Amino acid sequence: MSENIRISCRPHALYYERDRWIKLDSLLLKAVLQEQYGEAFQALPPVSPTTPIEALEYPDAVPLERRERLGVWYYACSWADVEAATIRVFATSYVRHFSEELFRRYSLGRGREIVHTSKGVDKLVCERVRLRLVSGLVWYAVGDQAEIKRLLETYYHSVGKKESQGYGQLIPYPDGSLWKVEAVEYDYSERGPDGHATRGLPSEHGVRYPVRPPYYVRANVAELELPPH
Repeated sequence: MSENIRISCRPHALYYERDRWIKLDSLLLKAVLQEQYGEAFQALPPVSPTTPIEALEYPDAVPLERRERLGVWYYACSWADVEAATIRVFATSYVRHFSEELFRRYSLGRGREIVHTSKGVDKLVCERVRLRLVSGLVWYAVGDQAEIKRLLETYYHSVGKKESQGYGQLIPYPDGSLWKVEAVEYDYSERGPDGHATRGLPSEHGVRYPVRPPYYVRANVAELELPPH
């Protein structure tokens, strides 16, 4: 049963990405594929920017309504505007250890600050990392509320990149859940109350941008009306 849904989470500092949006339909598609294939998921053929459209999988189990406009289909799910949610951008650093061989390959042509040491065979490289503090992330969707909640709670304890280093870890709500998924009366999956797009929408006079996950595959690029800045 499809419902109008508001989905939210509260991440710790997010790794700074150039892309302005985090797309929930991409997270849900990956979760469904992980559940479908189990341990074999990691052994699936890799998907690259040049993967043809017929090689991509879109299981019916993805708990989002599909919509179509101008012959292009997409999921009824808004994109979370990370820039709009950003309270502050700051930088930190950490130290990485490299063997001599890896260090030579890593530092070739890169102007990185090097910390030399006479102890051991490793080199120490000081890495700077840019982070975002956000007030929270919000999406609107039309789909199966219970299944969306289950998939997100099962597969995502963090969002964004560099999750293995602790970035983007989700702060629990008072009831202990990491995700808040609630039914609402309005459908903002495509446009907000001001009429502006809340995700990329097929348009005859748009800009070329991916319309559905995987968002890095060129076959998914279409002319879209993008949300305003």
